[in-house]
Amino acid sequence: MSKSGTNEFHGGAFYDYNGDDLNARNFFSATVPPYSQQFNLTVEHQTGQNGIRVVYVGARSVDLIYQANINQPVPSAIPFTPSRYTYPNFNTVTWYDNGGTQEYNALQVSASKTYGKKVSFNTGRVPQLAERK
Repeated sequence: MSKSGTNEFHGGAFYDYNGDDLNARNFFSATVPPYSQQFNLTVEHQTGQNGIRVVYVGARSVDLIYQANINQPVPSAIPFTPSRYTYPNFNTVTWYDNGGTQEYNALQVSASKTYGKKVSFNTGRVPQLAERK
């Protein structure tokens, strides 16, 4: 919050891309390097000794590497035996692949009240929603 006490709105924006454009890649790799994006938007307003700030924060990651056991038997009521594995000579066969995504979104709201030159009160709330696919 600014100390000027004016009736103007202030704000800012930020965007960051962390990709693979400058990263070396293994020629024999079958996976694509994952990348992430981060962004926010801020709006502030101060009237006299009262101030409020609203911030949207977001992040998105794409092509995340995930793993899966492809040797799991199909669920059934039949008692388990090793012969039910797809590859009965192995306990676990792990497959790695791209395609995972993750998103994060949050709205941050904060307010402040100043009393004199030495006392101020601040409060804030951050309701958030994170999604993983």
